[in-house]
Amino acid sequence: MRERIRTGRGGLLCCMVVVVMAGAGAMLPAAQGEITSKNNPQLKAALKKFPAADANRDGVLTVKEVRAYMTGQARGNKTRDKGSSKGSANIKTVTKTDDDGTITITNAKYGPHERNVMDIWLPKSDKPTPIVMYIHGGGFVGGDKSSGHRQPMRKKCLAAKVAFATMNYRFLKHASYQEIMFDGARAIQALRADAGKLNIDPRRIGVYGHSAGAIMSMWLGFHPDVGRRGSRDRIGRFSSLVSVHGGLLTPRGADTLALRYAGRGDPPLFQYNEIPFSKTNDVHHPSYAVAVKKKCDQLRLRSVLLLKDGPKPFTGDPVAAQAAYFFKYLRAANPDEKKAGGAKDDKKKPAAKPAK
Repeated sequence: MRERIRTGRGGLLCCMVVVVMAGAGAMLPAAQGEITSKNNPQLKAALKKFPAADANRDGVLTVKEVRAYMTGQARGNKTRDKGSSKGSANIKTVTKTDDDGTITITNAKYGPHERNVMDIWLPKSDKPTPIVMYIHGGGFVGGDKSSGHRQPMRKKCLAAKVAFATMNYRFLKHASYQEIMFDGARAIQALRADAGKLNIDPRRIGVYGHSAGAIMSMWLGFHPDVGRRGSRDRIGRFSSLVSVHGGLLTPRGADTLALRYAGRGDPPLFQYNEIPFSKTNDVHHPSYAVAVKKKCDQLRLRSVLLLKDGPKPFTGDPVAAQAAYFFKYLRAANPDEKKAGGAKDDKKKPAAKPAK
């Protein structure tokens, strides 16, 4: 299991030490310029341990950013939307069972904010099932988990006895980019925390998203585990790691927000992009997905990138391809493969001559 990020009082103490040391560094000659993570080893270590402190997401941590981060943590890590947790209390969680035994849970709460909710579909099964989480797009300013209801992957999962979920998360008017990413981590942790009740296998969790959701999915796949066993928060004690992750229409910004955390041992990645290379100004230009694939290859990570445009265009069914990829790493039986195998067997049987 990869390195865990430590937060809480110990983490704040570390930040305080960094600030003191960086403050002492300010006495260096002015010719050396501003003290940042580029020229200060303590700030460099703090950036790696507390990426959320990098407020402008430029990959460089300054003393000012550390102080601002400490101030926010000291105030209880409140978001910009101060009335959000109150609104969450008015959201009702509804559970129903369909005729085929599938249990649907709507607005399951995983955090204090009103957008910290998810919908879950649990197939009827006598043993714990894998689960796949879908994260909607919208540039971190819009979108809703309802788009997950229309995902063809949802039907593929339920047919394969794989649970499916779709989540909401805070927008930029509520929180910073990094804080929003931690909403995704908490949703995964919440699934693990209630794995027994949901009849899901906590060792087999996959996640994928569209556009902005693709960035969050990759962040979850590449980022170190945020779980902390000693946390006072029950959900915070569970791991945020996933077994497989995917991105549909990987957008601009994936490199600075997610790819920067990629390292050896990260889980397999599936990407699909249908945008033509000729649309050079498209926020979902294939080059962004290609850059992610290239980094995965450099790190020798298992990954697949299917492009509808390019030297070797993919002309098959992307949903079927993704399902096959996810089910492989979630160790789930793929009904489509069984059907294909059955069809082949049926063709072979007539050719066999009866024994004399």
